[in-house]
Amino acid sequence: MLTIDLSYASPYIKAELASLGPWGKGAHTENETLEIEALTIATQRTALFILKYVNCRKKERKKERKKDNK
Repeated sequence: MLTIDLSYASPYIKAELASLGPWGKGAHTENETLEIEALTIATQRTALFILKYVNCRKKERKKERKKDNK
């Protein structure tokens, strides 16, 4: 079984996101399990992160447009 970890890709990408997924036991092994209850919490946490990120980027773009129009 092939397992992938973000650390393998880090030399090739500018940024990475970790710790947004659900939890369980035996991470990155053939015996990895998932706690189903963790899906709700992980999904909510990820949605909040995306919402905050999008709002932050909107504010940055708005500032850039104002700066360009001066």
